[in-house]
Order: sequence, then structure tokens, then C-alpha cells
Amino acid sequence: MDQTLTDTLNHILGPRAVLVLAQLTVGIGLLYVIEKFFKFVEDHLAEGTKIEIADWLRGVRTADHVPWPQTFARVFDSVFGTKHLSWKCFRRSCIASYGVAFIAFCVSSFNLRHFEVLGVFSWAIIAIFANVLPDYVSLLESRVMLNEMVKRDSALVNIAILLLDLGITCVIAGMATLTTYAMFMDFAHMAPNLSQPGGVRDVVTTMLRDLAGLNWVQMLAMFATYKTSDVNVRQSLLWWFIPAFFTSIWLWLYAGSGFLLKAARRFDKYLGWFNRLDIEKHPLSSIGLVAGALVALVYWSAVVVSRVVK
Repeated sequence: MDQTLTDTLNHILGPRAVLVLAQLTVGIGLLYVIEKFFKFVEDHLAEGTKIEIADWLRGVRTADHVPWPQTFARVFDSVFGTKHLSWKCFRRSCIASYGVAFIAFCVSSFNLRHFEVLGVFSWAIIAIFANVLPDYVSLLESRVMLNEMVKRDSALVNIAILLLDLGITCVIAGMATLTTYAMFMDFAHMAPNLSQPGGVRDVVTTMLRDLAGLNWVQMLAMFATYKTSDVNVRQSLLWWFIPAFFTSIWLWLYAGSGFLLKAARRFDKYLGWFNRLDIEKHPLSSIGLVAGALVALVYWSAVVVSRVVK
């Protein structure tokens, strides 16, 4: 948001009203993006997969009944392809990484002034190490976990696999975040030396040496106990850490929203809004709308809690 526009709105509406309006806008924006993403994926799905998703949401059990992990696996393959070690999968993983990282950047920064300072090129290079490569590894891990869920028709086992997926993704994202943060800090301090003879070699050598001797426990403690006013640490966590959970969050939203839609059919009197969705013709879009609403509610709740804690 431009500073002049912010000052004008603050003068007209007051700082608190502007803050509330801005947070409402961010939540609605997240809802819109998520709903459109699900709709985009649905538009490229095979009709057979749409029917299987619709049957799951409506609770229709046929001889060819397909469990929800298998329907999501087909949705997953329609986006990233069936082969992980392929240019198609890597290219689409890169697009997803940059897209989610940019959304996280905009939400955390609340404006694009930081983006102007950092620079598009610098941000894109840093994102290769912080997002693109670790996210591709995380995508492979999620694919393996999803395949295991498809093989097992057990709710308890699926929950255990989802929790394991969460833990492994946290490790991947944490390692990438800490490594990137250390590299970024070294580069920021030694950037003036790049113009000196042998400067590039010295910078690279220093970065590699510091990474080899990185005190992971100390770094984790620093990130876990950062001050609220430490904007750089807070934003780097959101920019680099959250995007690694794209596939996991997508899976959770698909399952959670789907089961919410299924449950709503049993309470038509009280949850009629859900049942007005066109599940039969647009099952994935219906899931996306509910998923977007859930994310918006979680975001607004987090904002409220953060204000209360302060």
C-alpha cells in the first residue's frame, strides 16, 4: 500500500479503521486466490475424476468407490504430473514456490516497499535456495506420503501419515530457512567486498565455512525467541518457511473442506449455505470455496490473537 494513500486513509478513517479494512482485504484476497486455484485445477481435471470427487462429497458408495486420498492423488498428478523427476514437475513446482512465496511476502510486508528495496532479481535468486529447491524436495516427500495413504484405507493411519508429513516438512523448511538466513546475512555483510580482487572467492568461501560451522541449536533458539519488533527475522520466517508447506496445506484443505461439506449435508436445516454449492458439477470448486473461507477465518483469528497478545 502506497504511503501517501495510507496517510490519506488514516486521516479520513482513522488508523484503527484502516488497519481493520486492510486485514479484511487480505483475508478476502486469500479466499479469492485459493478458490480460483481450486477452480483452475478443476478446469483441467478429467471428467472421471470430477465424478469421483462428487461421489465422495455426496457420500455415494458404488462398486467403483474411490477413497478421498486416491482422488486427491489424481488431482495432485494433474497439476505436477505422475513423474517427480521430470522437467514438467520441476517447472510447475518452481511456479508454485515462487507464487506462494510472493503471496507470503505480500501478506507479511503488507506493502511492496520491502520488495523494491530487496530488488526483484535478488529476491528471485534467494528464493532458489530458500524456496524452489527445498520445496521440490518437500513435494517429493508429500508425494511419497500421499502414495502411502492411497495404499491404506484407514483413518487412523492416514492421520498418522499426515502428522508425519507435517514433521518432515517442518524439518525441510527449517533447515532451508536457517541455511538461507545464514547465507543472506553473510552476503549482506560482505557484499562491499565483491568489487575487490578475489572478492567473489572470499565471499563464497566465508559463506561455505560459516554454513559448515553453523550452530543449528543456537540458530533455532534465535528464531524461536525473536522479538516481535525484529521485522527482518519475522518476515524471513514467513517468506522462506511457510511456502514449503504448500502441498501439505493443499492436502489438509482438500480433506478438511471435503469432510466439512460431507458433514453439512446432514445438517441441511442449519447449514443450507453449503448445500447450495454445485457439488455435482463443480466438486473441486466447491471444496476451494470452503477452503478459502477457512483460510480467511484462520488468518483473521490469528490477527485478532496477535493483537490481544501484544
